[in-house]
Amino acid sequence: MQKTQTDRKLEIALKALLVVFLLVGLIKSVWFNGNRNSGMIIENMNSGSARKEFTNCLNKSGLVMYGEDTCEYCQSQKRMFGSDFENINYHNCQFEQELCQSKGISNYPVWEKDGKQSLGIKTFTELADWSRCKLPQKN
Repeated sequence: MQKTQTDRKLEIALKALLVVFLLVGLIKSVWFNGNRNSGMIIENMNSGSARKEFTNCLNKSGLVMYGEDTCEYCQSQKRMFGSDFENINYHNCQFEQELCQSKGISNYPVWEKDGKQSLGIKTFTELADWSRCKLPQKN
């Protein structure tokens, strides 16, 4: 059976679509897996005292996080700190709408220090660099 020109075009379009889906999957996999380990997981941060010391330093440095309870990225950011998130200067924009609107914040999470804002989940390394807080050294 001989393929018509329409059949060939359809076959080419389906192959191109498959390549696009594979590339998107690969890019997402590399992006999310690559970012997952870029400072978010530090062995000594499992220690409550090390994490508490770090979060206290972040707070003293003036670093502030803005978010909402319904924001999955905010929840992920909070989980990084475990119970020591209570030491983070955090503003819930669901309940502090005027504050967040006055700062132009409508997407979350947002970290702010000295009037400069940064959107998105931050690694411990990024927060340490920005705040100049020392990360606990690996043993």
